[in-house]
Amino acid sequence: MSDSLANLTGKRVLIIEDDRFGMAIMSSILRRTGAVVFFERWAEDIKQRIAMLPQLDIVLLDLNLPNITGFEVYEILRSLPTMNDVPVVIVSASDDTAVVNQARNMGINGFIAKPIDSSRFAGYVSQALTGNPVWVRR
Repeated sequence: MSDSLANLTGKRVLIIEDDRFGMAIMSSILRRTGAVVFFERWAEDIKQRIAMLPQLDIVLLDLNLPNITGFEVYEILRSLPTMNDVPVVIVSASDDTAVVNQARNMGINGFIAKPIDSSRFAGYVSQALTGNPVWVRR
């Protein structure tokens, strides 16, 4: 699905990404399609941060965060009752087979390799929101 077909109006998206440039790119793309975007750079206090946010529709999660891995953050998210059914999609430059297989085995809802394809990114997010798998590697 291309971004021109993606409509994320009102969808609440949490981006957990420590790189400001990557966060800005994803945010810009998603906001153009109507999404409401929230950010978390460090994820160390993710439980408290989630408690302060409205109910989320999807989480986009980097794997390489300072002091904690994206996989550890995923486990924390799944331990929260309000996050049990919220899709989590990894957005990472680490897309080797072992990493992608670990994401699948953990039950993560998708994987989008960096650098992201800016013409398709919102479409991938829209696809994940409808429950369809999104596994995009380089």
